[in-house]
Amino acid sequence: MLAISTKTKSAFGAGEWTGTATNRERPAPGAPYWQPRVALLLAAAAIGVTEAKARDFRVNMIPNGNTFRCANCHLSPGGGGPRTPFGQAVNARVTPGGAQPFWDAVLAGMDSDGDGATNGEELGDPEGDGVATPGVQVFNPGSAASTPPPPPPVEIDAAAMPVFGAAGALNWDGGKGPFLVWMQPSLGSAEWMPVLSTADRTAHVPLVGNHGFFRVEDAVGRTVIPLTVWLSAAAAGEAIDSPGRGYGLLALEGDTLTYHIPFAGLVDGATAAHIHGPADSATSAGVLQPLEGAVGVAGALTGTAVITAATREPLLAGRTYVNIHTPTHPGGEIRGQVAPVEWQAALSGASQIEPIPTSGTGTATFQLLGNQLFWSMTWTDLSAGATAAHIHGPADASQSAGVLVPLPGVSGASGSASGTATLTLAQLLPFIDGRTYVNIHTPTHPGGEIRGQVEPAP
Repeated sequence: MLAISTKTKSAFGAGEWTGTATNRERPAPGAPYWQPRVALLLAAAAIGVTEAKARDFRVNMIPNGNTFRCANCHLSPGGGGPRTPFGQAVNARVTPGGAQPFWDAVLAGMDSDGDGATNGEELGDPEGDGVATPGVQVFNPGSAASTPPPPPPVEIDAAAMPVFGAAGALNWDGGKGPFLVWMQPSLGSAEWMPVLSTADRTAHVPLVGNHGFFRVEDAVGRTVIPLTVWLSAAAAGEAIDSPGRGYGLLALEGDTLTYHIPFAGLVDGATAAHIHGPADSATSAGVLQPLEGAVGVAGALTGTAVITAATREPLLAGRTYVNIHTPTHPGGEIRGQVAPVEWQAALSGASQIEPIPTSGTGTATFQLLGNQLFWSMTWTDLSAGATAAHIHGPADASQSAGVLVPLPGVSGASGSASGTATLTLAQLLPFIDGRTYVNIHTPTHPGGEIRGQVEPAP
């Protein structure tokens, strides 16, 4: 267990970040990587033993197969006889005596011997593309006694934790993905809230209030989708005069929605809060889900709810909003559109209003946390060096519009760039509504050579 603390500043004031790293306990020397799973799978293997002749030609069809040769697939090092769990998996994919290829991403992703490492990881080809990593140490995918050492513990790098407005970049080393990032809503809280799942060792995370306390768990099989919300009186309507504000995170795992949304500055004590929808930022709709914690002029909406498919679909599409109601403003004093954190755009000449004949293509990815937008873009084979790139809007895919957000650093016929921007409400709402597009301009096509509509990532 590792705990790291460092001082930072957020949009709501100075605070403290604490990173807590967790990793499963290392097994005793010589013990299998994940003992409970190995025991179950070995028991199954013992029941399912079958006789077979060794097929020496198949050794060369396995990445680094010559390291253990026939022992990859057979209990006998010389081949023939009962098969190992990996050998059983291979046998299920071939015909008797057949020489058809059997190694692929599916077989590479399996953990045949139940030792916690995939077949591809043990053989040095984790992607299953048939190209082994040079110089890698090879282990037998058919034997739990031959297994890679456990990865080093997860260590959060608090020294490399930049803060951007109301969000920050969390980085860590060690562990084995996929990872699950957790957040503690307050330092004194005993509860931890799931934030997101990722295969990467970095994630953009929210600062909630004046703090951010996080931990990272490795080797998880859970999928947690992060959502964000930024509330203000301006988003509730022009007639609302209130300094009220709010910012928080929602996390969706299956049909379970967890949320923590601090708010402050209301002119009157909150009486209720809900998720409303389906609706874009310019329309109103009925209640989809009540939210707990709407008490006082400042506080936090915190809780867990099981939602229906009728709520899940608009929630993931950016077509719901959080509304906090007060006696002074019973229709809602502050409001914020709920948005997915992850967005993307696929850029091409065909997506221009008047299609451009170009071989140029590009991709853009975005992470939205409150009103802080992180972006990363790659492009290739433009007709000339890019002169500019922007997010344009409001506009759907059949319309053109002016520049909303510049994307600096885009140059050259091929390349990549990344950055971050703090959005105004006039920029934020069309982005969430799906009414923005990315455009890369060149001297050949000054109005834009490749374009792509910004959409929630699948």
